[in-house]
Amino acid sequence: RFPPLTGVKAINGEQVSIPEYFMRHTNKNESAEACTLVTISFKDFGFKMLPSWIDPFKEAFFSNKTESNETNLLPPSPSNSRIQMYSLNIIEGGLIYKLLSPIITRQFKANTPEQDHDSTLMYFGEHVDFRDSLRMHNTLTGYVLLLDGLGRVRWMGSGNATDEEIKSLIECTKELTQTDTKRLKVVPRGKQAVRRNLKQNKTRS
Repeated sequence: RFPPLTGVKAINGEQVSIPEYFMRHTNKNESAEACTLVTISFKDFGFKMLPSWIDPFKEAFFSNKTESNETNLLPPSPSNSRIQMYSLNIIEGGLIYKLLSPIITRQFKANTPEQDHDSTLMYFGEHVDFRDSLRMHNTLTGYVLLLDGLGRVRWMGSGNATDEEIKSLIECTKELTQTDTKRLKVVPRGKQAVRRNLKQNKTRS
C-alpha cells in the first residue's frame, strides 16, 4: 500500500494527507476498477523526466478520441473517470526550503494550468521512511506509481520512460479499470524501474 504522508499541500492551498486524498473521488463500490497515476520528484532533474511518462499516458487515456475513433475517458473528476493523475513534488533541504516554501509554491502555481492545481502537491521536508518504503533511494530521478482504488501500488517505474515501459503501464492501467484485479498479469521488470509483481502485492496487502 502507498505509505501515508501528512503535511502535504496542494498548490490551490488545501492541506491534505495521502493516500487518502488520492481516493477522495473514488466510489467505494467501484474501487476495484479505479486507479491513480502518481508522479514523484525531488529535484528539477527528476521532474524533467516525468513528461516521458505523463505525455503518452495522457494521450492514451485523456484524449478525446482513441485510435479507433471511439470516445475515450474525459479528464478526471468525481463523476466521469476512474483514472486520476497526481503530481507530488518533495522538496528536501532543511529549514531554508521550508522558509522559502511560499515562494516555491507560487512558482509552481504560476507554471501549472489552473485545472491541475488541486492535483499538484507539495511536501517540504525530509521523510526517510516514506522514501525507503517505496525504494526511492535516488532523489535525482523521477518516479511513477500506479495505484489501484484501494491505494495499493500495482506498478512502479523511474527515470526516463522506454517504449516497453509505457506499453506495460498502459496495459496495467487498462486491466485495473476494466477487469477483476484477480486476473491482473505480472508487470515486466525494467532496467531503470522497481517493478512490483502484482500478485505478490495483493498477497502482501
